[in-house]
Amino acid sequence: MRVTRALPLFAASALLALAACPPTDGVLPELPGEGDDDDAGDDDDAVDDDDAVDDDDVGDDDDAVDDDDAGDGIPDPFDCSTASSVPLSERIIDGARGYHGLDVDSDGLIVGADGQSLIKSTYDGDWHVFVPGLGVFEQMEHLPDGDLYANSRATGDILRITPEGGYTTAVPNRWAYGMKIGPDGMAYAAGNDRVTRTDPATGETVDLIDWGNGEPHALDFNKDFTALYVSTVGPTTLWKIDLDENLNAIGGREAFARNLGDGWQDGVAVDACGYIYVPEFWSRTMYRVAPDGSHQVYISWANNQSQYGHGAQWGNGIGGWREDAIYAPMPYGNNRVKEIVVGVPSRMWDGDVLNAPQP
Repeated sequence: MRVTRALPLFAASALLALAACPPTDGVLPELPGEGDDDDAGDDDDAVDDDDAVDDDDVGDDDDAVDDDDAGDGIPDPFDCSTASSVPLSERIIDGARGYHGLDVDSDGLIVGADGQSLIKSTYDGDWHVFVPGLGVFEQMEHLPDGDLYANSRATGDILRITPEGGYTTAVPNRWAYGMKIGPDGMAYAAGNDRVTRTDPATGETVDLIDWGNGEPHALDFNKDFTALYVSTVGPTTLWKIDLDENLNAIGGREAFARNLGDGWQDGVAVDACGYIYVPEFWSRTMYRVAPDGSHQVYISWANNQSQYGHGAQWGNGIGGWREDAIYAPMPYGNNRVKEIVVGVPSRMWDGDVLNAPQP
């Protein structure tokens, strides 16, 4: 294992664009054969709810996850054989903002960047500036104590932000994109050719594995924390790292699913049944990967680039944020946030599952 060291200035500058994502300043690079897309619009980097995006309901989300029919405080089992192969619905959440990352806190407020500041919003659209002037952020998650661990795109640091809005540098010059907090309370980050684990109590950061070629980008655990899935920039492969009971890597990485888009996988979100949702930039597609590594197109936004979901974070069931829905930031849609109702609870769900697909 190696401990984090600051990059030289020239190296940090060169890595910033790669570690983050393709340019997302409101103008999406054209793909071969495409003309102008008037739907992309200008990104004013500020909260502006007048630019409403029409809801895109593609199913019926009446069959939400039923937590406790018996009234005994124990979630009812979820039958994975009922999982839909398409989203139940998509819609824009007014007030919420996110650039490349967002997360819902324990008070039921979603946190994300509008291009200039961090914004907090309720599910009903009441928003306020949380921390002004910090610029844009990659992905972020809350620690068990309520502090937010967030990858700053402006500085390359991992910041620790309190619920009151105070912040300190937790890890300098990390230049990470992906962020997940493990059940051990450690922060797992991907980017800058590394997958790392940081102890928030000390700031010590070590490599989880010797990564090798291909830029790691986003990441998520499976339901029982025996594996970590890592997306990439460059290769079209989703990787899997097997973990022991201490969340240490068993061996190296293995190719889990190949040919997921064209090489820029912006998020990883795992549900309770073991399906993995991966948005991919160049194809403007979200893929659903089965536990055996097979995959399908789950959503295509190819005809409307402003709708592309540049990340994937589950709701937590608090304040209206559905635990069976993925929330995706849309940097090409004025940093707004889309709710994608999957109809399957996230891997954080406490209940049992039935008829889960086999690896």
